[in-house]
Amino acid sequence: LVAAMRVLKDRRAPPFRLLVIGDGEERAHLTQTIREKELTSEVSLVGSVPAHDIPDYLGLSDLFVFASTSETQGMVILEAMAAGLPVVAVNASGVDAFVQSRRTGVLTEEDVEAWTDAVHALLVNRSERNAMARAALEEARHHSVERFSTDVVRVYQFAMGAHARSNRQKAGTLRVN
Repeated sequence: LVAAMRVLKDRRAPPFRLLVIGDGEERAHLTQTIREKELTSEVSLVGSVPAHDIPDYLGLSDLFVFASTSETQGMVILEAMAAGLPVVAVNASGVDAFVQSRRTGVLTEEDVEAWTDAVHALLVNRSERNAMARAALEEARHHSVERFSTDVVRVYQFAMGAHARSNRQKAGTLRVN
């Protein structure tokens, strides 16, 4: 992320501000890298925030950027999409389950230049960014808690029905020893 922000600044992309939410053992290293790359005006390490404040941070944003190659469940991606944000992310497992490239965001290969190109394109093209934002919000609705709950109930009903059918079939058979 930080390397890509430097490239964006060098390209004279429209003014931007990257908010990095979360904390961890890399914070000191990231702070130093941000200073070295002269990005202190563009990149802020927000740190950990309570879960109920995440929507407020997402509401400040025009775009959600994600450069990790591992996202097990895609929850942060889905949260961003539910806030109506298009996503630029590395095409990886967990992300590809939700982001439809060129519709709800852009998926790139694991390449700083390709990823930066995608971010830059959406920074300069407001109409494309807004269209993707609308599509992201619509897609996120398909993954709501209510819809997930309904799908889980269907799975359990199917499993219970299969179990009941199996028990009825066993009751109708006679085993001889």
